Amino acid sequence: MVEDGRSRTVTEGTVVRIGGMQLRIEPTFLDLLRPLNDAERWDLKAALKADGRCVSELIAAVFRTESLTVPVLIDGHHRTQLVAEIRAEGGLIEEPTVFIKEFDTRFDAINYVASLQGGRRNWEPQDRIRFVLEKTDYVQRLRAAALLRKRSGKRQVEAQKSQGRVDVQIAMHANVSPTTVKQVRKVLESKNDAIIEQLFSPDPKLRIAIAEAAKRVGSARKAASIQARTERLEKVMLPPLPKRSPLDQIVCADVIDGLRTIKSDSIQLTVTSPPYAVHGVTYDGDDGEAEWYDGDYAS
Repeated sequence: MVEDGRSRTVTEGTVVRIGGMQLRIEPTFLDLLRPLNDAERWDLKAALKADGRCVSELIAAVFRTESLTVPVLIDGHHRTQLVAEIRAEGGLIEEPTVFIKEFDTRFDAINYVASLQGGRRNWEPQDRIRFVLEKTDYVQRLRAAALLRKRSGKRQVEAQKSQGRVDVQIAMHANVSPTTVKQVRKVLESKNDAIIEQLFSPDPKLRIAIAEAAKRVGSARKAASIQARTERLEKVMLPPLPKRSPLDQIVCADVIDGLRTIKSDSIQLTVTSPPYAVHGVTYDGDDGEAEWYDGDYAS
């Protein structure tokens, strides 16, 4: 059947016979697959026809923590479908061979498949990162696993390299640095369609670098923040008073902008928030003297 642009040979969760054995197709692993585009699909099918077989084995998983009687197919779904298509068209092709791989848990298998997918095809780094980030259920499981390690105290450098923070895990799967993951995440979360389109443009001439995209997002956020602040000030600021000071009035405004509305040389005394954390007085948990205090203050 066809769903969301991805061709599938069987209904999710069913058992099929592949390579002379029964295998289970599960949505957890189907959802980790990136759909083939037309060119990729055509190239793969042509290669299968030319070779007359699947050069690489399909991979199925069994889990030590589960008593599964039927292994789960975790890699080879596209090839399985194309082999079926070639046979339906009257072509001759050998039955795929299946390698059974053992994992401690289902999550270990998911990590394995994510690494395989991230390292395949001629993807740019941002494409590999987005592939993992779009798997929200998987990212949530990474986050939960990282939190569990933090609570158990496993935060050593070596632990972080192999199973550390979420960005470290994603960086490993995408074969990039955690900083690069953070930059791509920043662009995607910005919802700035123009910048996102440039970052992931299929045309190399139009595509911009990851760092440049993150920089543009930061600049756009800053400009939006300044605009919002300006609009708020326009609503609360009093009109300028060029000839007199605002006596007996409360001016609700940003201090810099508010001071500009006051006539020059019209203020004799200014009282501001005093430096509480001096001379042993505790303020907000700080009982040390401020570094800039020189003893000359009003008591």
